[in-house]
Amino acid sequence: MGTKFQPRADTGANWTSANPVLLANELALDTTAKQFKVGDGTSAWTALPYLSLNTGLANTWTAEQTFGATIAQAPGQGANNETPFLQAGDLVSDYVVSGLLTPVPSTASLSGTLAAGTAYVLGQRTVLQTAVAYTYAASSDTYVDLSYSGVLTYSAVANGATAPAVAADSLRLEKVVTSSTAITGVTQIANISPNFTPLKTNLSYNGSAQAIAAATFTPLIMPTLGQDALSEYNSTTGVFTPRQSGVYLVYITLEGSSGTSGGDRILVALNTTAGTDGIRVIAGYTSTGANLDISAIRPVFLTGGSGYYLNMYTTNADTLSGGQSNSLSIVRIY
Repeated sequence: MGTKFQPRADTGANWTSANPVLLANELALDTTAKQFKVGDGTSAWTALPYLSLNTGLANTWTAEQTFGATIAQAPGQGANNETPFLQAGDLVSDYVVSGLLTPVPSTASLSGTLAAGTAYVLGQRTVLQTAVAYTYAASSDTYVDLSYSGVLTYSAVANGATAPAVAADSLRLEKVVTSSTAITGVTQIANISPNFTPLKTNLSYNGSAQAIAAATFTPLIMPTLGQDALSEYNSTTGVFTPRQSGVYLVYITLEGSSGTSGGDRILVALNTTAGTDGIRVIAGYTSTGANLDISAIRPVFLTGGSGYYLNMYTTNADTLSGGQSNSLSIVRIY
């Protein structure tokens, strides 16, 4: 059965009357306003702002801009490419709808013509209305990129050389191969069907054996992929980079052997800096024997685009086990 999380909830009048101090990262619902607040551990209820697209979330628009506003922002611009509107690029990967391929000429020639067609580039529908002729460099591999604004970029390298980087804000359409006198082959690179992308974080990873030094914070590494819907976790560095700001449920289990017969203080903290204390997911756990066996689940507010480490502290040196006994799961809930 899936884990369910139910935040504290009450009417706006009751919250204001009681005016409690919420714990750091504690989520609470005002059922009258139908809005959430997240505690910081020090501020009373009335001093906390409600969570909204313009409060508590890193974004690129001002408080005066609302869902009814029109924002002139091209795809790929702005931090995290955020606007108040759902973008096609959030849902569908870039792909070619029709055309946009150069046929190999029937007679030997270095000139080819890219067919007119339609593609989605950075979530924007891009139409090349007329075919485009081009003379390709001899004895080369030429990569053809299409930008969301309809600009074609031709990048030639020697036959068999490493492909160049895709042009900015563009979709790579094809590779055109030439001999000294003619186009000899064309390979379509772009997808010709959409891949739909989930909107919410949903990831799980398992760990491997890892030594944790005594009395210092050590970044945890979970290298074995279970699932990662939005590819937000780096299994080499242990950094989780959420695409969107919001409230996330972080669930972690750890097993291993302690360097002593007991008495370890165990802390696991989220921070944008490796090896430091921060938002504590696990705090104050103490192993009572030579074996370490702990787990915890906690809602936390994280900022989109920021990279977070899970740093572990133990009083004495510990060694974490590998496999499913050490795992990390993160789900965005708001």
